[in-house]
Amino acid sequence: MRQSTLIHCREPEVLLEERLKKLRKSRCFTQQRISELLGIDRSSYSYYETGKTRPSIKMLIKLSCIYQVSIDYLVGNRQDKNDCND
Repeated sequence: MRQSTLIHCREPEVLLEERLKKLRKSRCFTQQRISELLGIDRSSYSYYETGKTRPSIKMLIKLSCIYQVSIDYLVGNRQDKNDCND
């Protein structure tokens, strides 16, 4: 029986919050603009960046399209934001 390899990584919630904020700022977007693109209130998007709430799968898909990165990158399963294929 093979043992699965465990990868030591940071908490996905913290990584997601940090990556959302970093991606938004690197593209010079405001929280208001991202929330408009997502079709949600600015405060709802702000909660994603502060960790008060987690985005749904539907929102993760939209965020990955807006930022042009994989969902795996957003949630911390990948380090390379440009590598969407495996």
